[in-house]
Amino acid sequence: MRALVLLGALLVSTSALAQSTLKATTPDSAEAKSLPTFELFKIVPGKLDEFMEGVAVWDLVSIAGGQPKTQVYLLKSGRYDIYDVILYKEPRVPPTPAQEAAMAAKIKELGLPTGDAFVKKFLTQIRGRSILEMEGPIDGAEWMAKRRKP
Repeated sequence: MRALVLLGALLVSTSALAQSTLKATTPDSAEAKSLPTFELFKIVPGKLDEFMEGVAVWDLVSIAGGQPKTQVYLLKSGRYDIYDVILYKEPRVPPTPAQEAAMAAKIKELGLPTGDAFVKKFLTQIRGRSILEMEGPIDGAEWMAKRRKP
């Protein structure tokens, strides 16, 4: 069965809090993968550019470690500078020690905040956050067949 669920390493930091692993057999790999994750952020008015700059720079960290970039979807609420952002993180195998070292080197090279410094800065950009880990995509017939299995 394929798994589906919803920031990169801003995303590496926040994603580590949000992602769990499952055994998923896919055509290209039978390794343990994270659940696909959707993260919904309510952005502080006027902070969208700063938030998106963070996504872009943390994507550089992900790329350095051979991880995929985060996919971003924006929803503008009304005529004001109020946005909700959905970040989608596709299923991925955990990084190897070499990949983690490459990402750590990129974080150091870019002088990015980590730990509490990261969290404090990040919290100035958002009004709220929801994390959704989901299973799918699945159609009705697949769901019913799965439910009928003992």
